[in-house]
Formats: sequence, structure tokens, C-alpha cells
Amino acid sequence: MFLKFIIFTTFCSFTYSLPDLARLIRKNGYPAETHTATTEDGYIVTMHRIPHGKNSTVSGSPVLLTHGLGASSADYVNSGPGKGLGYVLADAGYDVWMGNARGNSYSMKHVSLDPKKDAQQFYNFSWHEIGYYDFPAQIDHILNKTSQESLYYIGHSQGGTAYFVLTSQRTEYNKKIKLASLLASSGIMQHENIMLEFISYFIEPLETLGNSLRIYSLPYPELLRFFLSEFCMVQEDICFFVYNMIVGYDDSAQFNMTMLPGIFKTTPSAFPLKSLYHYGQLIKSGEFKQYDFGSEENMIQYGSEKPPVYDFANITAPTAFYYGKNDMIIGTKDIDTMSSLIPNLAGKFMVKWDKWNHMDFLYAIDVVELLYNDLINLMKKY
Repeated sequence: MFLKFIIFTTFCSFTYSLPDLARLIRKNGYPAETHTATTEDGYIVTMHRIPHGKNSTVSGSPVLLTHGLGASSADYVNSGPGKGLGYVLADAGYDVWMGNARGNSYSMKHVSLDPKKDAQQFYNFSWHEIGYYDFPAQIDHILNKTSQESLYYIGHSQGGTAYFVLTSQRTEYNKKIKLASLLASSGIMQHENIMLEFISYFIEPLETLGNSLRIYSLPYPELLRFFLSEFCMVQEDICFFVYNMIVGYDDSAQFNMTMLPGIFKTTPSAFPLKSLYHYGQLIKSGEFKQYDFGSEENMIQYGSEKPPVYDFANITAPTAFYYGKNDMIIGTKDIDTMSSLIPNLAGKFMVKWDKWNHMDFLYAIDVVELLYNDLINLMKKY
């Protein structure tokens, strides 16, 4: 029985490993490149680049796109030309760089650590390290390759959370960002979502259990993608119900049901459970602060019994928020609070669709008309 499981998981790892994204982009008629950057702490992170649009040969201003928890650069091209933000930006004249955070299925490398043999060390990070180490390495690589002094930044969900880490902790990077456009992103999570608040109370026992079982990352992501993708092909309605439970109430008018199996061929990507635990801490405390190791370890790590709070006053790059009324993960009150704390607020924009949810920012049928056109128009002002 165990042998059969090993054979099956091996099959899934080959069949449902993430696609060669550069190859997929080229298949759609766009130029594509794959780049890597090495962080200060030794992680090798991957970026996928679309240097220009289908009908151009000139690269415009660079823009870095970053993804959410359990996601990847595939989120920005899964919808295809004319819909995926990566393609839309390239056709609008931008040099598009789609980043992958350490530990996701495209960035599973380190100069000395093996993600399987050294799992405890390899996955000992949250979105704090992504913002503190990954983004500087990616930004510096992009600016070096393009001979530019600054770039545009777009982050979805966790991509926005880690942006706050970058710009509050490594303030020199504020001047390297022309404009940050944050989609469904927050640091403070005080909103009234009962489901997330309920889940947050299980974070500590879940962390204890995970560590005792030596589980430090999402287990068997390829296996999960296999089951989700195959299940969605035959049980579309149930699959869509589960999808809505996670991202927001039913927005079937904006969702192409036939996309679900395709989405689950790339999602979830691998991610560290520590990022999930860190979010749980934010929900419980209502504060945007560094990881809480417990009072004793906090004294060693920070020199205080409590983890330090991120200082929003340090975030001087122009920052715009885009949010939806129907987002189960990021509440409108969180956006109101966050936007009031950002010194250089470029705007706060609610998408004009009542049922707009957390993943509509990537996959809504009318995402170009309802969001991307306005996003690009604001970018042009900077």
C-alpha cells in the first residue's frame, strides 16, 4: 500500500508540477525569459519576464508583480492574453517581471539548504523574510538588467503584506519604487470576518502540531493540485462553493467556471506554514508586527518580550490600495485603517462591483474594464 502511495505521489509530482511558464508565455505569442536572483540569506528566487508586448520590440518601464500565499507568477498569466495582468501590462508598453517568493514551487532552491533534507531550516521563514530579503534581490536584479533607477510595483494579497515589510524595514527601497499598487492587501487585520477570527485561535496548536510532526510547509502540493483539478472537472458546483468559501461569497457573474481546473493546476503552490502562522498572529493581535516566537525567544531575537511593530511612517513610496466589498480575507475596515497610516497615499479605490472578491483581482471576467484600465491610468501619472 505504501509503495502504491509513493508511485502515485511520484506520478502527481511529474504530472502536476508547475508548468514551464516562459514556454507557456511564448506559446501565446509573447517574448519570455526566466531569471533568478540570489538573496542575502542564500535563497535563489525565480522571476518570469515578458519584456514587451506581442506587437512591439521595445521594453518600457519595468514593473514587478508579486503573488499571494500559496500562489505563484502563474496567477498573472493563467487567464491568457487580454485578461492576465502580465499580458495586459506588456501590451500597455511595460517591461513585466513576475516574481516568485522563496519556497514556492518555482523558487525551491538555496545555495546550501535542500528543501527536503533540510526542511526545518529551509522553511524557517514567513512573509517577513520575503519582504526583507526576496524583494530587494528581485528589485536590484531588475534595475540592474534594465539600467533603470526605479520600477513600478504590484502586489496581490501577501505581495502587499511583504511590501509593507520591505518599505518600512529597508527604507532605501522606497526611492526605487515609482508607485506601488496593492491589490486586496493589508497588514492590519482587525476586520469582522468571523471565519478567519475563529481559525486564528487554532494557529498556536496547529503550529505546535506541525512542528512535532516535522511539517514545515504545505504537504504534497502536487497531490493537492491533482485532486483539486480533477475534482473540479467532475464536481464543478461543489468546487466553486469551496472556492467561494475561501475568497468571498458567490460572484458567479464574474467567474468563468471552466477556469477552475486550470487554476488548480498551478494553485496551491508550495509555501511555508510559518507564513500562515504569522497571519494568524496578526488576526489575533490586531497589530501589524514581526513574528511572535514567545517571550523568551523574542528576547533573543528582538531584545524585548514582545515583537516590534512595523513603522508605517517609514513607507514613503507612493502607495495605492485597490479593494473589493466582498473580500472574505481583507475587509474594507482594514483598508481604511491602513490607508490612513501610509504617509504618501496615492489613492484608495474600491472596485465598482458589489460581489468583488479576493481572487477577482486576478480572474474576474471583466477585470480589465473594472480594474486594470484604472490601475494602468494611475501608473501613467507616476
